[in-house]
Amino acid sequence: MIMELEDFRRLLQQGEGPTLDYKRELYLDDTPRSPEDHKIVGALDKKRRGELAKDAMALANAFSHWGPKRYLVIGVEDDGWPDGIQPGAINEQLIAQALEDYCTPPVHFLYEEIQVGNMYFGLITIPDSPLKPHRFSKDIHYVGKKKTRGGPKSQSVRAYEKDDVWIRIGSQSRLASPEEIIRLREEAKLTHQASPLPPPIEAAPGSLEGILCKDAPDFFDKLWSIKKQVQERYVPRFPSSIYVGEPREHCQTVTERLNELAPLSVMEAMSCDEIFVLLGAVQLHEIGMITDSEDPEIIKTLLDTFHSHTRRMILQECEPLDLSKSEATAIGYLCYGHRGEGILDVPEERPIGLSPQPARLQLLAALFRLAHALDLDQKLAVLFRNEGVRYVKKETPLRISIEPGIWGT
Repeated sequence: MIMELEDFRRLLQQGEGPTLDYKRELYLDDTPRSPEDHKIVGALDKKRRGELAKDAMALANAFSHWGPKRYLVIGVEDDGWPDGIQPGAINEQLIAQALEDYCTPPVHFLYEEIQVGNMYFGLITIPDSPLKPHRFSKDIHYVGKKKTRGGPKSQSVRAYEKDDVWIRIGSQSRLASPEEIIRLREEAKLTHQASPLPPPIEAAPGSLEGILCKDAPDFFDKLWSIKKQVQERYVPRFPSSIYVGEPREHCQTVTERLNELAPLSVMEAMSCDEIFVLLGAVQLHEIGMITDSEDPEIIKTLLDTFHSHTRRMILQECEPLDLSKSEATAIGYLCYGHRGEGILDVPEERPIGLSPQPARLQLLAALFRLAHALDLDQKLAVLFRNEGVRYVKKETPLRISIEPGIWGT
């Protein structure tokens, strides 16, 4: 199985969106199965394969900031009601043939059949494409019956035209505008060009990142990738009326405060899992501020609740962020705990991955919240220009007491 069952269940509950499309059924042959099918005199298989090509093409052409993967789930109604499919009913070779025959460049995909309880579903996984925009390579015609006064008459119907470009916007697939086609072409060049991440200049010896770089380079590389994704996928979608500063500078300052708060002996006693989720939370804690609205009331509500949105988004997007479920859960708790009374809901300890020792989430959440608060008066009062005074007064701690024994070294 390519996708874990728990992740697939999440797709079933998520609802359609820019990277997720539901189809009740997928037939690619020419056998009529419904009254609508019987209205088509010829080329029913072409119509069906053209529709599949359109759906797959639209997902492959979805803008890259939505992440590296898109999904077409077969056996689910548009409203999310699961119908399931007959096991073995979908022919993977016919899918490949349809996408190769009708899409140029061909859309790459992986197909698997997944069982949930006593129901089966088809899952087509499509990667974000460096070859976009994908388009129809030929016209697709079929012959349909049209009611007239003299009785049903056959007529030729052009379902899709050569060079049509379909795109996924929200939960709908539609023809792309000329401006969107240009944007797709430019985005593909920028997003997929082979450029290494910037050099890890923050990985100084004796720092949290330095310990990760030395003792757990895989974690360090993953953290650097998260930083890059935050800048490319999330920050451009922050509301411009509020966030007018530089999020990367704020995150770097919070990291510096963490390095100042924790003695070197304490840092070295922390597990690499703990350091990774702590620094991951620093990078991801603001992604819940994404919104398309500039309405003042919506923005005001967002300022009070974005930590909840952040936690939910991290769990939903753990796959594109390359986080395991346990890592995403731990980082989500730390992000949730850095605002209001959320820290009271953070568990004291929680296992992460295969580590024999559970991560001390409550301690990490307290560290993060303190380091974050120490940057409030210097950065966030400027960043949140509309709500800065209220935000700073609400979040700045009145008293800080750190007992040496709490470190548990």
